[in-house]
Amino acid sequence: GNDAASSSSPTTTTTTKRQRPRPGLITLEVDPMLTPPSLSPVETPSGKLATARKRTTKIDKAWRAYKRVNQIFREKVVEAYNEGDLIWIHGFQLALLPAFVSRRLTVAKVGLFLHTPFPSSEIFRTLSMRVEFLRGMLSADQVGFHLYEYARHFLTTARRLLGVRHTYDARGPVINVDGRDVVISCMHAGVEPADLADVATTEAGVNAVRKLRAELGLQADDDPTHFSAEDVAGKQQTRVIAGIDKLERLRGLPLKLLAYERFLDARAKRRDDLQKALRDREEEEEETGGEDDEEVATRGGEEEEEEG
Repeated sequence: GNDAASSSSPTTTTTTKRQRPRPGLITLEVDPMLTPPSLSPVETPSGKLATARKRTTKIDKAWRAYKRVNQIFREKVVEAYNEGDLIWIHGFQLALLPAFVSRRLTVAKVGLFLHTPFPSSEIFRTLSMRVEFLRGMLSADQVGFHLYEYARHFLTTARRLLGVRHTYDARGPVINVDGRDVVISCMHAGVEPADLADVATTEAGVNAVRKLRAELGLQADDDPTHFSAEDVAGKQQTRVIAGIDKLERLRGLPLKLLAYERFLDARAKRRDDLQKALRDREEEEEETGGEDDEEVATRGGEEEEEEG
């Protein structure tokens, strides 16, 4: 009887036809980080199912903020992009930007360069967002590193976490990701000595060097970049140690300061000379009153313009 009843009752199937976006209409995807925290059912003592809000950790909040920053950059890139432009992204702070950009600009060529070391797969796999982070980087057409050691860590991590392998050709290591080639490059960072030498021989460069030597009290025959036998014999010469560093945790600045501290510990005479130079500088600033407020304001305005 039941079989007859089931066979006699008609079966109704309802299908929903997905509408295609009209030409010229920009369709925006809903970003996961903008959705509310996920809700999971929990059984109460009465037997009824209640909805419990999933706990959000500090890492979750930081990851959402990280993604949001990358999305803000995406909007600016899409706004400024013209057909044929090459998009070159720098720094691990924007590692997800290639993925966000490629979803909007499917034909754009995107490059990503990391200025910091890439960790080994054993360290990288401890990140909870490791797969999403790695896929974001692999959305670029080319990924660059300073050293092959960092590139090797990246290749190993991609193979162990995502199962993608690499081959070698004239371009270097190449990873095939969903039928798309991602070229891995090693480009050592540095300065161009020839360009710096050309700048130093210009009138502005010569005047800058002359002014700096006068401020440091250097004699005409002093070479502040090398220690000589005459200096060891007791001749007083000024030595210049210069460095340009960003105040970031991965820049190794604490190690550089520790190395300089060890240098001063091993050479008491140098330490005394440094202390005297600092005292002289402080006394000079007290006599002159330091920088003029107008000069400081002008420099601050120039820095804001450069950042803008």
